[in-house]
Amino acid sequence: MITLHAASVKGAHYLRFLAVENRFENAKEYNAASTDNADNLVNDAQQGAYLEYRHTITGTGTSKVVPFVRYEMLNLQADRAEGIANDDSLESTNITVGVSYFPLDRVVFKADYTNTKNKADTGIDAFAMGLGYNF
Repeated sequence: MITLHAASVKGAHYLRFLAVENRFENAKEYNAASTDNADNLVNDAQQGAYLEYRHTITGTGTSKVVPFVRYEMLNLQADRAEGIANDDSLESTNITVGVSYFPLDRVVFKADYTNTKNKADTGIDAFAMGLGYNF
């Protein structure tokens, strides 16, 4: 696995980048042993990356609101293994927009919407909500 990380913070602005590539040197041997289930086959390489921007808006006391946007690229068949057919659903891009609300330093409420696109036109958009506590 090879990764590249970068982050920049300037006042209320936060920018983060991550890229990764996974390589499986023994994919051919693994796939030969997994012939009973085609869903268990792996490709020789996978790639992904994202770029995220957040902006912190300070509220009263310790509260803050943090809207964000993230662009992701995933390619689970960056280097297809021998015998695996092309699957356009395994190459996707996601755009997520959302907001995190911190009423206290260690408590967060989060909501976001993700638009997913792929070449197979099977991407599913999603709305998510969450609650977090850091103890």
